[in-house]
Amino acid sequence: MKNYLKFIKSNHAADKGFTLIEILVAAAIMSIVVTLAGTAFVALLQQNQKAKAESDRRTNLNRALDYMANEIRMAKKIESPTVAGEVIKLTLPDNSTVSYSIANSSGVWTDTNPTAAERSQSIQRGSNFLVDGIKAPSSGTPTCPTPTPAPTPANQLVGSNGFYACIYSGGKKVDLYLYGKLSDEPRDPNYNKRLEVKSTVYTRAN
Repeated sequence: MKNYLKFIKSNHAADKGFTLIEILVAAAIMSIVVTLAGTAFVALLQQNQKAKAESDRRTNLNRALDYMANEIRMAKKIESPTVAGEVIKLTLPDNSTVSYSIANSSGVWTDTNPTAAERSQSIQRGSNFLVDGIKAPSSGTPTCPTPTPAPTPANQLVGSNGFYACIYSGGKKVDLYLYGKLSDEPRDPNYNKRLEVKSTVYTRAN
């Protein structure tokens, strides 16, 4: 009989559930784990979005640069600008001319009502939009090389607000520089950062 009572007590102890304190501790631990996992997931998503935005922006700048470079290669001559806002002017094989200029942003990249600090520029080919979100570099404008002896006429740096060209003496070579905004959000750590793409291009036509 005593052994039977011990067996009942033993089974009763084994069937006992969790105490309220144990449940609260488990819930607290679970909430901490879920919070940490959620925070890490959100941070990962934000990082992926920033990486994608930078990749897309760099792709757009490189596409614009490639477009200009291809047309420069087909040109007979690269000329200094003659109209305000122009950066480079090309004389094509049929003796027609085309210019690339910098103008007020079209709103494709920036907010529709940006502040003066947020405003960016766009590059246009003639009257056609090429790329938006151009912004002056934060580390200073590029410079033209100054060889010795200096050529006549001298190499000339033209452009502003994130689109620059160093037109070499003779009009057969140019260094192109594009600087693009990385973020439109002033609170973003990347707000003042710029993406730079550049290329040296030679004309091929006679």
